[in-house]
Amino acid sequence: MPVTPLKFLEFSEGLLESKEEINIRNAMSRSYYASYHAGQPIGKKFALYADVEGGSHAQFISRFTEHSDVSVRKVGFVLRSCLSDRRIADYELDMDLSIDDALLAISQNKRVIGLLSELDEKYP
Repeated sequence: MPVTPLKFLEFSEGLLESKEEINIRNAMSRSYYASYHAGQPIGKKFALYADVEGGSHAQFISRFTEHSDVSVRKVGFVLRSCLSDRRIADYELDMDLSIDDALLAISQNKRVIGLLSELDEKYP
C-alpha cells in the first residue's frame, strides 16, 4: 500500500508518545513532509519561478508564494515556516526542542494540508 501524506502526519504524531528529543525532531521533520507531499499535485499547477535561489523545497514553495492569488500565497508562507521548522529539527542539533515545538509544527502542517484542500477545490 502506498504511503500517503496523511501517513507522514500520523507517524509524526505517534512519535510523540516518547518524549525523547530524537522523536521530537523526527516528528517536526516528518510533519513537514506531509505538507510537502500533499502540496505536490496542486503545486505543479502553478508556475515555476526560475530565479528562485535554493533547492527543490524553495522552488516548490515559490510556486505558492509568487502566485497572484492571496489564498495561494498564504499557503506558501505557512509552508515556508514549516520548512524552517524542519530545517531546525534536522540541522540545528545544539538547539533544545520541546514537545510543544513539535506539537506546534504538527499543527501548522495540519493547517497547510487544510488550506491545500481548499486550493484543490478552487484550482481543480
